[in-house]
Amino acid sequence: MLPFIGILMKKNKELEISQGKIGAVLESISDMKFLLDKEANVVLINKTAKAGISFLTEKVLEVNDNMLELISPQKEGEFYESFYKALTGNIITIEKRFVKNNITYWYKVELQPVWNNENVVTNVTLSFTDISAIKNAQIALEHQNSDLQEIAHIQSHELRGPLASIMGLIGLFDDKYPDDSFNKDIIKNLKISSEKLDAVIFQIVAKAERIDQESHKNNS
Repeated sequence: MLPFIGILMKKNKELEISQGKIGAVLESISDMKFLLDKEANVVLINKTAKAGISFLTEKVLEVNDNMLELISPQKEGEFYESFYKALTGNIITIEKRFVKNNITYWYKVELQPVWNNENVVTNVTLSFTDISAIKNAQIALEHQNSDLQEIAHIQSHELRGPLASIMGLIGLFDDKYPDDSFNKDIIKNLKISSEKLDAVIFQIVAKAERIDQESHKNNS
């Protein structure tokens, strides 16, 4: 056997063993995991990834397929940019949103370079970690904070106006002459101010109820 053929066979055997070890690791992980070559072809894919891709995209991805088959033309540039950054030794982490059957799913997508014994990047691992629960809770919290800020604004500005008017009108009312035309105008304006106050209170109560409902929803 020629020396270089022996070396080549040894390298191929080492590659098979290495990929076998990586494959065993991928199958032991609950996240969606892929091992890609330098052209973004699938070298290895775990069962979770197969099931997840089928669910999210209604497509089947197998070994030797290219990841671009799953990506819309509008997103190809974004994928290539992240992929080639990983090929140059960088770890790329982004968050992706998917909508399936009117339900929103969030994934942390990570691309990591894989080095060989010569410290050369030969592959890229691609992982999808489901962060839907954390992300949806974070979004709900942001909505609650926004509602709380609106309530604080209403209490500081919109509530004080009609309340100050009511207090001022009560001070002007002359109870010695309740039938006086001036008092009748005061009563009329009190009614207007009280209706404005009621509308503001309704806003506050509605927002408070929405916060309470979202809180119960997230805790259930």
